[in-house]
Amino acid sequence: MFRTAIAGILGVLIGFLAFSSLSISSCEEDLYSKFVTIEGNVKATEPETGKVFIPVGQTLIFQRVDCKKCLLVAVTDGDGNYKLRVGEGRYKLIVKGDISRGGSYLDPAQPEIIDAKNKVTSNVFDIKLIRHRNPLDTKKL
Repeated sequence: MFRTAIAGILGVLIGFLAFSSLSISSCEEDLYSKFVTIEGNVKATEPETGKVFIPVGQTLIFQRVDCKKCLLVAVTDGDGNYKLRVGEGRYKLIVKGDISRGGSYLDPAQPEIIDAKNKVTSNVFDIKLIRHRNPLDTKKL
């Protein structure tokens, strides 16, 4: 009888461990389905001249709207393109600039929030910046 009780307890314990390891792996698999891509092209305009530039190496900060400490960074390539993978959600674009000129390089018409939820194709978010004279690291269009 003692052996039967031990065997029963071991059977339940082994079954519990097998079930819990399956639920962990399915939970981890769910994580992969929660990522989306945000990508786009960045252009900067000099308001004084109307010239359009491609910002090379421009840092773009994306802050998750519901998490102030959740920050992601993308950097533009030689053609002004950027791409990053994020968890689906809403993100605020932050591009800081010269504080004496308002503190942001964002064009006033540029939306700051992207709702990144499209899992099938990329969430395209093109960005328009303002650059006052002396644009750094840019290639003229």
